Amino acid sequence: MNNIKKHIETQFSFLRKNHLYLAVSGGLDSMVLLSLFSDFPNIVVLHINYKLRGEHSDNDEQLVKSVCKNMKVKCFVHSVNEKEAQRLKKGNLQLEARKIRYLFFKKKMSATSESKLLVAHHADDQVETFFLQLIRDSGMSGLSAMKKQNPNILRPLLGFTKKELLSFAEKEKIKWREDQSNKSLVYSRNRFRNIWIPLLEKNIPSLKKSVQTIQDVFSETLQEMKEDVHNEVALIEKQNKLFFKGFDQYSDVFIIELLRELKLPMSYLMELKKLRKSQKGSKISIASSSSIYKAIIREEDCLFFQLKNQNHVTPQLFYEDVNSLPDVFDKKTIYLDKSKLKGKLVIRKWEIGDRIKPIGLKGSKLISDVLTEAKVPNNKRGNNCVLIDDEKMLWCVGLSVDRRAIANSKSHHILKVSLA
Repeated sequence: MNNIKKHIETQFSFLRKNHLYLAVSGGLDSMVLLSLFSDFPNIVVLHINYKLRGEHSDNDEQLVKSVCKNMKVKCFVHSVNEKEAQRLKKGNLQLEARKIRYLFFKKKMSATSESKLLVAHHADDQVETFFLQLIRDSGMSGLSAMKKQNPNILRPLLGFTKKELLSFAEKEKIKWREDQSNKSLVYSRNRFRNIWIPLLEKNIPSLKKSVQTIQDVFSETLQEMKEDVHNEVALIEKQNKLFFKGFDQYSDVFIIELLRELKLPMSYLMELKKLRKSQKGSKISIASSSSIYKAIIREEDCLFFQLKNQNHVTPQLFYEDVNSLPDVFDKKTIYLDKSKLKGKLVIRKWEIGDRIKPIGLKGSKLISDVLTEAKVPNNKRGNNCVLIDDEKMLWCVGLSVDRRAIANSKSHHILKVSLA
């Protein structure tokens, strides 16, 4: 008991100059938090009534308000409205409840500068969160420990277990209410809390301590690489490229955090390693709906992140009848013999299997080979177009001209086709 009080006084006495907002549900943890900070000046209690447990929810609210009244502490209560209630019923209950909770906190805190929010997370919450994030395929940031202090959110009880808080509450005769939903095995957190972690602790008594050590190491490592990860993400978002020069030097942990920032599962780590060793043009298709990328393509010197819903603009061609050929030709203009054309001229995206009979060659060549020889990056090949008539290829635009309809010095009717 003395350890907890001493901890608050030595580690958090600097908060006496701040406006403090305490998130208090009425349960053991938050009522202990309220008791510990009750003599701090400028404290306000924030309580949410989710209306999920009928009179039990109302009784939680009454307890919080009653204790605050006796302590002469200001208390604000938010009761969920009909719209919020529908969100709780239809969506992910815990996620939606969190959104409602923190929106309420934000509104109340925004009126005061130098305000801090205090929440009652404790050591057992850390361990439960670790295992929850583990089964969710989280990166290092998900597995690392919750911080005791963020810019505006503090967790003063993280160093103490639920058992220690219970002992403190009993000795201090603190009133609290048990939330029976905490025993429900519908929620993954409760299954870890009530079944799996206690079962593991029977065989591994040091489990919680070991998890906390791992979390602390992860947090420290994450902090060290944070700036480098953000810089690489910014480069990818700007250029859509992860260059091999960097990729080959990065640790697996770094790449996992990079994937997390890009909203890609960490399971893509092995896929990226395989892609790095594959031939140019190989790619990974991305099925994740949360990612803005649809594929990662292996290029000559990088992995290219191809965006979803990219607008590929078909190039505009200008047609003009002319009487003669120029002395000098360029790649943006071709001259066709109108007598050798069949039907309507159409420009379209090239397709797999398209062939052209280039000037200077006896046979034909795949358009894909034309693009390869021109060193067009695989991620940009979808932009390339061809000009055709009703029976043949005429032009791989800007790259190769078909010989079958090209105009020459004997042509009487010449069509000049120019790329804008």
